[in-house]
Amino acid sequence: MPPIRAALFVDFDQVFGALHRIRPEAAIAFATRPGKWLEFFENGMHVEQNDMDGLIPRSLLVRRCYLNPVGALRPPQDHAHGAIRHRTEQREVFGNYRVHFTRAAFSVIDCPPLTSQGKNSADIVMVMDILDILNHHAHVDEFIILSSDADFTPVLLKLRMHDRRTTILADQVTAAAYRNACDYQVQQADFIEQAIGLEAESSMPRVVSHAEHDMAYMTEKTVILDKVAQTVAGYLRTKGPLPVSGLNPVFRMFPEFSASTVSGRWFGHGSLNRLVVELARRDQDIKLDQSDASNVIAFVDERISSPQGSPAPSNPPPNDDELRERALSVVRNALSEASEPVGLARLAHRVLNEVPEMEGSSWLGAGQFSGFLKLANDPRIALLSRHPGYAYDPSRHSIRHNAASVNSRLSSLSEPLRTLAIQIAEVSNCPALMPHEFHTLFVALGTELARLSAEEDQNWGQQYLAACVYERCAEQTSPITQANVTFVLTALESEDDKWRSDVSYHDPQRLSEAFCNNVDRLCENAGKRLTDEEWRLLGEWICDDGLPAAEETSLADGDIEGADSPAAT
Repeated sequence: MPPIRAALFVDFDQVFGALHRIRPEAAIAFATRPGKWLEFFENGMHVEQNDMDGLIPRSLLVRRCYLNPVGALRPPQDHAHGAIRHRTEQREVFGNYRVHFTRAAFSVIDCPPLTSQGKNSADIVMVMDILDILNHHAHVDEFIILSSDADFTPVLLKLRMHDRRTTILADQVTAAAYRNACDYQVQQADFIEQAIGLEAESSMPRVVSHAEHDMAYMTEKTVILDKVAQTVAGYLRTKGPLPVSGLNPVFRMFPEFSASTVSGRWFGHGSLNRLVVELARRDQDIKLDQSDASNVIAFVDERISSPQGSPAPSNPPPNDDELRERALSVVRNALSEASEPVGLARLAHRVLNEVPEMEGSSWLGAGQFSGFLKLANDPRIALLSRHPGYAYDPSRHSIRHNAASVNSRLSSLSEPLRTLAIQIAEVSNCPALMPHEFHTLFVALGTELARLSAEEDQNWGQQYLAACVYERCAEQTSPITQANVTFVLTALESEDDKWRSDVSYHDPQRLSEAFCNNVDRLCENAGKRLTDEEWRLLGEWICDDGLPAAEETSLADGDIEGADSPAAT
């Protein structure tokens, strides 16, 4: 199939600022290595997973970057209560990055400020150029707009009217109307990891070792980790496959788990996932299913753990077609038993358990489990591209709207509160968590902010903080996802930047109230003005931890079609 002819438009100031807020090195990589992320679009990798046509390359006939040459990020401000340092200590003048885009064959259009407040005309200039190409270059089939600014919604609707494909860059708080007006969305996290090429940021501290970490320390740490790995393997043989957060009882058996001699946090590895990867490296019996990065499954490979001298199988190994059919049969059976879509991580683990020959085959050349299912082209197996990924049977599972799933999760709330929570989740994209889950999140956030405030030389961004908070929640086996945490952090950033550096904001109650104010503003922007009674119920939902935990459903909010980008009512 020939490449699709496309035009690419970059709102530099908006994208750079949004990336810098959550991960400064991603912003610098975006600005200095445009050729890297151009390949992402040229190879058609921005098309969502549920597009069964496969990857279709793009020919980027138009490349335009709209940049304020004298614009810059605001310099970090010092606060009276122990300021948190930013990674970038000097002003980043956008004009310095022009040369990198010029070398990547972009036409760079200067959009200097036109008002005393620094407002430039980048958005209106972009819109005029898009309409000019639409009207005079009929051969351009797709328009890629790198911006999460909802002001471009009308031009997307215009492009749809003319039967053009459209792609946008979206973040956690991108307006629902803007999302729904386009054909494809590139999520900010995917853009950082897949397009820019940076690894997912965990809570591993950036400065983890110094010269004083001598050989004696390393020897002690090695002995401890070997013991931990052996204990974890024995625990998994008894308990069976577990989410890695379920291994916490094992870790707490070791006094070194929180001792300063091994750096304290996760035996010096900084994050739970990094620790279990190291344990799996040390003990070959421990295997990990990492298909779902937010819910890694640990298990013991019984074939490796079987007694020595077991006879080798006499039957010849199955061919690829036989393996494929056996694996798909497992998937179909699992979906037929499930009342709702099934997470890809758990589904992949079940396939590997029942069809062990699939392990090591790189999913028969597909690379990933999701790719294996797509290539199967089975009408009874469909994929949801919403993070962290789900499979469902179109003949059994309805995914038109997430209201039923949200209603099920919030079933223990009073009728007025449940009704309001569903409405707010739909119009504002607010996570549909239970009150005690919001409380868990804000307690974890306050704890991490206090820790980071005390470590003045610890540089961090929003993704790093989200990973820290998520792992604290996971320790309590909470269903809170990292996407939920990121939404809350983005909302707080929009509401008031004092929560980062002002220690008085690190109280869970104050954080929840600031988030509540932002949700109210999001509702108002979406056309839903809360009454006094609804405002009271909103506070009861988000700021109250007095309700008992409800039985959780296997599919959390934000993970089925429409949950991440609800349609405006």
